[in-house]
Amino acid sequence: MNIEQITPAFFVTAQIEVDDLENLKLEGFDSVVCNRPDNEEPDQPMAQDIKAECEKLGLKFLHIPMTAPIYEEANKAPLLELLKDSEKTLGFCRTGRRALVLFKGATE
Repeated sequence: MNIEQITPAFFVTAQIEVDDLENLKLEGFDSVVCNRPDNEEPDQPMAQDIKAECEKLGLKFLHIPMTAPIYEEANKAPLLELLKDSEKTLGFCRTGRRALVLFKGATE
């Protein structure tokens, strides 16, 4: 997994797997944001499965599905709320681009 640091507290990556979450927690992540809609590709893990594992590990989880690197204004508030209470957040989608676009749009 290639994780790109955007700020000291926000990182992006491509699709993660449920099995990645334990290592992400060990690396200090305390929250995960999924910007990928379910069923975009047949082999991707579903957001509910990632959320369930996050909850089991004590990680915060937020699902803001985006079908393109274009976000709705309403998507900013939930992300900003999560970031207020997080020290190290990982945003992901198929490539990481949608996660980056939403983060930049919400924080600039």
